Amino acid sequence: MGWVALGNLLYPLIVGGIGTVLALVGVAFTKFGDKLFGFALQRNLQAYKHAFEKEIEELRAKLGRLTDRSIRSNEREYVAIVAAWEGFVEAYFAFMNTIARSEQFRDLSQMSDEDFAAWANGVKLEATDAETIRRAPDRNGMYSRYLTIKAMNDALRANFDARQCILKQGIFIPRALEAQFQYGIDRISMALAARNAEIDNRATDSSARELGDFLREGQGLFDVLKDAARAQLMYSETRTTA
Repeated sequence: MGWVALGNLLYPLIVGGIGTVLALVGVAFTKFGDKLFGFALQRNLQAYKHAFEKEIEELRAKLGRLTDRSIRSNEREYVAIVAAWEGFVEAYFAFMNTIARSEQFRDLSQMSDEDFAAWANGVKLEATDAETIRRAPDRNGMYSRYLTIKAMNDALRANFDARQCILKQGIFIPRALEAQFQYGIDRISMALAARNAEIDNRATDSSARELGDFLREGQGLFDVLKDAARAQLMYSETRTTA
């Protein structure tokens, strides 16, 4: 058999073998490429998932802080409005007590000094006040004036406390409602000044007009502020419990 014939016989076998080898190499490379691509994709997905979960956690934490702050803010607003309202009510009725009081006491002018001393101790008068009343030509009138001045001092103290409460708690109260509380306290303050001038017999037309205006308008002012406070309290309560 010649070389030519042998070559013709082996050529198909060689070519076929090479093709088979190349095909196997191609398949192996394709599978390796698929695995490599899958590995890269999986790694990228895991990285993306980790970043996504971290972002979710950060958002959840931020939402938690905002929710907690909102709840605390609503609670402070509720407490502040209640405190401001109670302070206003105390100041209002303390002022009204300077105008009309129910006073019933024994006729001091008919008491002996011993009886008067026992009575003064029973109503817890300070020693200096008791002595001033005892020496007065008109004990009953002096004691009535004492009660009026005491009522004025109580009203001034209640007014100061109410104003201080607004200053302290105002940051937690909506501006419009805070302004209404402030206006109410200012009106009581002006009425108190007018009433004090009246007690000291130095009233003027202006002070008398201020006192008269408040006595006419005070109840309406009280009711308007009560409605405004109630509306905001109910709104705050709804937001807090929602």
